[in-house]
Amino acid sequence: MTRLKFITYLGVFVVLIACVGCGNSSNEEEIPSPYQGVDEELIPYFKRFEEEAANHGLNLDLTELGVTGSLERIVDHRVAGRCDFGSRHVTINSNTWSTSIDLKLEEIIFHELGHCALRRGHREDQSVNGACLSMMRSGRGGCIFLYNEITRAKYLEELFDPEFR
Repeated sequence: MTRLKFITYLGVFVVLIACVGCGNSSNEEEIPSPYQGVDEELIPYFKRFEEEAANHGLNLDLTELGVTGSLERIVDHRVAGRCDFGSRHVTINSNTWSTSIDLKLEEIIFHELGHCALRRGHREDQSVNGACLSMMRSGRGGCIFLYNEITRAKYLEELFDPEFR
């Protein structure tokens, strides 16, 4: 019976080791993000951009286009974000990120994705009242830009308008 106890204990020990060795209690298998090369904080805005594109009749896959993004400190405090056209990489100023509300962050990221994903340049057109007609304004023109809940739909309509792509 001693041999039987030994074999039983050995069997239990082997099973426990196997369970502990392959268990994933706190390290559950992570599903990789479809947005490889995009900082986690930016992902909701990348998704929202694709959704808004779809709402405007444009099937857009930022991953397929190779668009990436990161939060980094940009020394020039006047620069909220930038797009590297060659690599299609969006950089958002981490200082701006930490001090801006959701709608402002959306505007900045959508502007940069307008460059990197839609390949749009700046558009300085303005209304007779001096309001910017495009989210893709450079900020150096003389127009007044007010992106808010009331004006958002109009700016998004222009952003995804095929006439400007």
